[in-house]
Amino acid sequence: MSWICKRCETENPDTHDVCEVCDAQAPYVMDFVYDKVLSYDIPIKLSWESKFCDKIVLVYAGTEVDVTGKNSYELVNPADTYIKFLLSNDVVDNKAKGFHLKFYPKPIVKITSDKQKLKKGKNEKAVIRWDIKNAYSAILVKDGTSIKINKKGKDIVSPNESVVYKIEVVALDKKTKFVESLQVQVLDECTINFNADKYYIYPTIPVTLKWSIKNAKTVWFESEEVEPNGTRIVEPKKATSYVLRVEDEFGMKEKRIDIQMLPIPLIKAVFAPTPKIDNNLSVIVTQPRFNVGVSLPKIEMKMVTMKPPEVPSLTDLGINVELSPPLPKLGFVGSIKKMFNRLKWK
Repeated sequence: MSWICKRCETENPDTHDVCEVCDAQAPYVMDFVYDKVLSYDIPIKLSWESKFCDKIVLVYAGTEVDVTGKNSYELVNPADTYIKFLLSNDVVDNKAKGFHLKFYPKPIVKITSDKQKLKKGKNEKAVIRWDIKNAYSAILVKDGTSIKINKKGKDIVSPNESVVYKIEVVALDKKTKFVESLQVQVLDECTINFNADKYYIYPTIPVTLKWSIKNAKTVWFESEEVEPNGTRIVEPKKATSYVLRVEDEFGMKEKRIDIQMLPIPLIKAVFAPTPKIDNNLSVIVTQPRFNVGVSLPKIEMKMVTMKPPEVPSLTDLGINVELSPPLPKLGFVGSIKKMFNRLKWK
């Protein structure tokens, strides 16, 4: 293609920016660049610099767009691989400058981990896997170092704190770079302290429940959302369980307190008649009158102890002894024995 100089009407090839006869300056564009990696969700950006241009028209896919005074333009889902600029000034009208476009598919990087949250202080491990397509090369960045990797693989990591792993890929144009990141968090697991001042009570006895929780996202006492530190006084009427539920970074946890009821003691009253005790004792014995010193044995009764006074003789006791009929002569010792036998069986 060529352009005709309006000053001297000389026909010049498009590759010349100055008239071959009158040295008139024709318009031109330079430093034309574009995004060579084609991504169907991101527009392709065209960039250029222009000189001595009064008007610039961009022709693409049969459509003309006036881009005068601009140095960039975006193509959404480009379907053609050729664009053309029509440049005009006081020397030439519609001097053409065309460019062929070559696109490469955008790299596809899938990076996953079997665990994205690890428990702090547990030395847990995570397996990172990746699958890369449409890439010229790739590296894995971890622990401050870069490791060249295959397009498909895995790595086992055990970080002590939260860390971001990166995979940097170079597209098939051998120039454009893309980065995909994956964060593995190392977090504290929640700790739950939940206790009661009594675990065995009688009905309606107050019980004080206390809890203290660290590293929790949400805390519920029964079905009520509560603060991480709290107290609740309850008066159960029967055996009851109280549940504290906690949500942390790793899911739901719960702790239960069981309050048991003691049987109410049953006291039976036993009424027994009180025995009537009469301490007066009257004994009448009819026996012969003998002055005999008699010592009666001690008589003990339950609940009452009686000790009759010692008397020197039956006469002092007021005992009259009469013999009827007259006793046979038995002698002194025999008479005494017979008298005591009577007293014994009377």
